[in-house]
Amino acid sequence: MARYAVTTWSNREGQEDLQAGLWTLEAGERLAAQPVPGSPDAVFWAERDPLDGTLLLLRNTEEDSALLRWDPQQEEVLAQIAEGAQGGCYLAVAPEGRRLVVTAPPGGWSLFDSGPVGPSGSVDPAPRVPRLLAQHAGSGSGPHPRQERSHPHCGIVTAAGDAVLMADLGTDEILSAPLDPAGGFGPVQVVHRTAPGSGPRHIVPGGGVLHILCELDSTLETVRVGEDGALTRIARTSTVPGEFVGETWAAHLSASADGARLYATNRGHDSIAIFDVDAQGVPHRREIVPSGGAWPWFCLLVEEQPGDAWLLVANNRSDAVTRFRVTADGGLQLVDAVPVPSPACIVATAKTTAG
Repeated sequence: MARYAVTTWSNREGQEDLQAGLWTLEAGERLAAQPVPGSPDAVFWAERDPLDGTLLLLRNTEEDSALLRWDPQQEEVLAQIAEGAQGGCYLAVAPEGRRLVVTAPPGGWSLFDSGPVGPSGSVDPAPRVPRLLAQHAGSGSGPHPRQERSHPHCGIVTAAGDAVLMADLGTDEILSAPLDPAGGFGPVQVVHRTAPGSGPRHIVPGGGVLHILCELDSTLETVRVGEDGALTRIARTSTVPGEFVGETWAAHLSASADGARLYATNRGHDSIAIFDVDAQGVPHRREIVPSGGAWPWFCLLVEEQPGDAWLLVANNRSDAVTRFRVTADGGLQLVDAVPVPSPACIVATAKTTAG
């Protein structure tokens, strides 16, 4: 039976001090969830450390923001660091597992060493405390009312491990920061500008392309990565129907392991947009389906084996995690749901193929 950790976080009026902790989610014949006593509250984001299986958590409150290392087996916090993680909203682990990037709207992008590893690659048995290596603060603004200042929202390490790509929701910019041999950031450059007022939120790499989910105008923008590293826009598509009138914000983007499909969630429209990606890397919106709840903040695509895939959706404002079966052609069929208060992020507690 597959097991996951679900974080809880809320920005709803009256729930700013939500204390619901982490929840364990079991995905068997039926979804089941239960709280983890004494676990950290107000965790906005979580990632599994590929080196030791612990969870890296971003606690995000005005009074107490920090990067935590959590042992899901012993159910205890092993390490905590505040510097570089205040207000953290996104965390990405480098492919080799040795470095991680924390993105925080108040402070920018912070690069960490994930903790001691032996010369043969063995993990230090002592609690591994992430060590801050470098930081970069955003600057600027954009034309949208929510773009009064820089708003760092995503940072990922490239597959080659030689740079960090950064999305600034407040300035409509994608930036690139080379990683120097000493472990810090080299000169940071703007490598792409999304449509004015679009608000790039997440970056998902594909075969020779980058898919950029834009929150403020609910669009998916795709750029081709040239041999010289230059980015060229090749597609821009809405994640909601053209006739929709109302407030909606794109939230999360997941990609299949083969890069052939993308799933984008829409908060407000409360839906999931499904895209087929062609051989040139261009996404084509196939359909939009209800998310099974309200305010789908996050989705996790789980591909356990060929023909056996699921999409888990954190419907934050209807207090439930919803499960969809992914059909053979990539469509979604609603299966079931389980109550979880204000779910924000879902992460596997054991190694699995997830996007």
